[in-house]
Amino acid sequence: MASARREPAAPRSTGPAGKWCKLRTAGDRGLRAWAALARDLLPAACTRRRSLSGTTPARRWVALTALFTLALTLRLIAIDRSYDIHVDECYYVSISRSVAAGDGPAFQGDYFALHPPALFAVMAVVLRLSGDTGDPAGLLTAVLSVRPVSACIGAVTVVAVTALLHRAVHAPIAWTAGLLLTMDPFLNRFDSRAFLESQAMAATVLGLLVLARLPATARRRAVTGAAAGGLFAVAVTTKDWYALLSFVPVTLLAVAGGRPARGMRLTAAAVTAAGYGLYVGVTAATGAWDAWRQQKLDGLARALGVNQLTGFNSPHNTTDLHERLVARADLFAVSYSLILLGACATFWLLWFRHRQPARYAGSPARSVITACAGCTFTALPYTVFFGTLEEQMFYPPLVAGVLALALTADAARPWDGRKCPGRRTPRRQVAALPLLFVALALVMDARVWAEVHTRRDDAHRRLVDWVTAHVPPHQVVAATDDTVPLVLPRARSQKWSVPAHEGGRRAHYVVVSRQLVEQGYTLIDPASYATLSRRAALVHREPGPTAGALEVYDVRSLMGS
Repeated sequence: MASARREPAAPRSTGPAGKWCKLRTAGDRGLRAWAALARDLLPAACTRRRSLSGTTPARRWVALTALFTLALTLRLIAIDRSYDIHVDECYYVSISRSVAAGDGPAFQGDYFALHPPALFAVMAVVLRLSGDTGDPAGLLTAVLSVRPVSACIGAVTVVAVTALLHRAVHAPIAWTAGLLLTMDPFLNRFDSRAFLESQAMAATVLGLLVLARLPATARRRAVTGAAAGGLFAVAVTTKDWYALLSFVPVTLLAVAGGRPARGMRLTAAAVTAAGYGLYVGVTAATGAWDAWRQQKLDGLARALGVNQLTGFNSPHNTTDLHERLVARADLFAVSYSLILLGACATFWLLWFRHRQPARYAGSPARSVITACAGCTFTALPYTVFFGTLEEQMFYPPLVAGVLALALTADAARPWDGRKCPGRRTPRRQVAALPLLFVALALVMDARVWAEVHTRRDDAHRRLVDWVTAHVPPHQVVAATDDTVPLVLPRARSQKWSVPAHEGGRRAHYVVVSRQLVEQGYTLIDPASYATLSRRAALVHREPGPTAGALEVYDVRSLMGS
């Protein structure tokens, strides 16, 4: 009698990973069973993750210090000539000078409240230590002197993201994400200028890092929540918009989550609100309430797109977002790809969190990353289509996108790195695709870094030197944009048209930024610029990737002088 064929027995495995495999193959989808298993599984997974890193905490700190040094070095090299002066830098440093002088946040004597003063206070300390005198003629030098502060803070963001991911994903994925942010040309561009984004993002990620671990006692959880809330308060008092990345996701987690993390997160949200409330209270106490209220309402109208003064959606801007993306693709192709892939990864993580909550049980780091990325990419479409959209708006999505991509890459792996029964192992070709993408991205970013940091993009500084050397002090220089009068105080902002007498006041020279004319951000319209270029003598031209070209025209013959 023929013996009956027997099905091959499933591989026997023990421990939490074996229980996980048996649960998966048995088809049990009960949430309670999944959550019960997670209590045994997560500690083993965390231990496995630490063993995969192959480093002790001391060695990890050494590696993070090396990563910080690399990120800072890449941002500091040629920082004074690789990125031209931006008008916002001039505004922020002027306000910081006012703070350093004890006059509070003010620009040219008027109270400034469009953005909170946390970064201005930091730059004021740096300016005082550097011996800045507040001379308007030295504003350009002051801007260049505070740029290293932003570079240092940007390097802190890279390290904070890597450390945060170390608590949520396998170590190789965390280090890969850190390298991508270290080399990213878009982040380098903003971290190498005196902008708000570096400090706001660094404080946000540091706050998330503090919340990425759940202390054992209630007292420690309260202290942890207060520390994270203090960091979030720095973020929202640097730029209000960053409440969407800090206060909002933490509050949502506190409402939707359970104990004991709820109390810690509520404490963080409360301290964040208290910090911003303190800023508002000090503003009211100093008699600036009316100005603050009016400027905040104007800023809210701009953010919602009700009042489109600047940005790609502004009627004054002749360059739309699509044209700018295409024009900058040679520099920021990897950055744009990370944002797009990060958006897809974020919405997949939200679905994954809903379908498999056990994978998040006991892992605060995964929860805060998913919540932060979810809030960021939920708000981004409104900003793109309806709000005031400017380039710096893509800074938070880039960082959040890399966090989401790293978490997605880790979620696609088996929990203990071994194959479960009934689960197919991906083909090597498919598994190698992320590695190929990362390698290609790093090579492209390295090429962009070398190109940017070996060229000269300091047209405004060279323009100041040329005017100082070749234009007599008694002759009037007219500027048709906002940046030139700030870096060259002898120049006056003046609406210009041809015939010249329509421009109002008499001038001997006119400075025009060709790129700003094309974008619609100058006091001279394209038709008048074309007439000026035909009838006036072009006496000097300073080319630059950012400004396009700064052109100096001698208009004395048009003015009859």
